[in-house]
Amino acid sequence: MKKRKIICLIIFSFILVGCNNDNDVKKEKFTITWKNYDGTILEIDKDVEYGTTPSYNGAIPTREPTEYSQFEFKDWNNGVSKVTNDAVYYANYNEILNEYTINFANYDGNILESKKWKALSIPFYSGKTPTKPSENPETAFVFNGWSPDIVQVKSEKTYTAQFVEKSKEELVPKMDKPFIYDDLELTFSSSYTFLKLENEFSEDNGKTVVKRPVKVKNVGNSSNSLTALDITIYGPSKTELHNLCSYWSDVDAVEFAGQLLPGAFYNKSMYFIYDGNGEYQIDFGIIN
Repeated sequence: MKKRKIICLIIFSFILVGCNNDNDVKKEKFTITWKNYDGTILEIDKDVEYGTTPSYNGAIPTREPTEYSQFEFKDWNNGVSKVTNDAVYYANYNEILNEYTINFANYDGNILESKKWKALSIPFYSGKTPTKPSENPETAFVFNGWSPDIVQVKSEKTYTAQFVEKSKEELVPKMDKPFIYDDLELTFSSSYTFLKLENEFSEDNGKTVVKRPVKVKNVGNSSNSLTALDITIYGPSKTELHNLCSYWSDVDAVEFAGQLLPGAFYNKSMYFIYDGNGEYQIDFGIIN
């Protein structure tokens, strides 16, 4: 019987010791320090108990703005977690860039486009190509960029359209040489082929058709395309010719090629009725 009592006492004593050590760990306390982004101490919380989640009780942290941005408090680095030892938390911020109004004006001061841009971005004009009328029937003004030169946004600014005056003869498109129409660079090939329209439902059925290759490149800052509404074709007889692009819309008709992203290009073709030998005119509305 004595032997049994001794064993029981030893076991009971071991259990008590184990419980006391566990309680001591749980009652341990730590120091939590809260700092701003630059290391400035915002708050120190002492005697924070093990296993609890610390909380910041001071004023919302702030950060001085820079020349081109403001800062908004976001959270604490690495996220606030339960206490297991001493810890330091730093304030994180969202940077909010200032915005400035940028205007694009025509030669006469008329605002063509106005919107806000974030600081340090490069603004661009996304409207239609600016125009300027000419009082001389022999010349036309051609858009020639903006003044001053476009730079990073750092303040509100107005850019004004610039033009150069050219003779209308200079503006007539030449074969195999690019020219600009509505932010599209067009290059008509000097080569061409003849086809025969075979469509019993067309009034032009059986007529000879001219196929003229053309390269179209988007040199603007937004998506663009060439449509049948942009084009009027005249033959040597000075009569307007039927544009037959719809009969080749599923092949390579330029008017059905779709939108081009800035900088993109495609090689397509135009289709129109053959009006005999002589000079043909393709009017894109460049010369008024």
